[in-house]
Amino acid sequence: MSAVLIMDKQDPSLVADTDVSCLYLHFMEAGYHALGMYLKCCHYLMQAFLDKGATPEKRAFKVSYAKAFFVKWDKTATQEQFITNQTFRDIKCATDGLILYLLLSLAKDFPSALLFPFMSARTLR
Repeated sequence: MSAVLIMDKQDPSLVADTDVSCLYLHFMEAGYHALGMYLKCCHYLMQAFLDKGATPEKRAFKVSYAKAFFVKWDKTATQEQFITNQTFRDIKCATDGLILYLLLSLAKDFPSALLFPFMSARTLR
């Protein structure tokens, strides 16, 4: 990360191997708690949808955690700290959709391999 600050050439190869999954921890340690939580919840949403090794329970936890944060954020955010209304609705729709998908995948008649092949009914049971 120091190479990016020293050279500042916007060369993507400088950060290609950087693990950004814990970036939110650095912001929280520096006192930017709201930004850190926002990034953590975005990371949780990404993991809930894309982590091929995640169990249904872990997916449900991460998506519920993120949704709860964004709902609370929407109710308490000031004018300086906000996400757009469209982003908020998209997050709610995506989280509700994943929970519904997980519930339907547990039903025997739902062809879960159509949407996420790595989350087939075989892996959800």
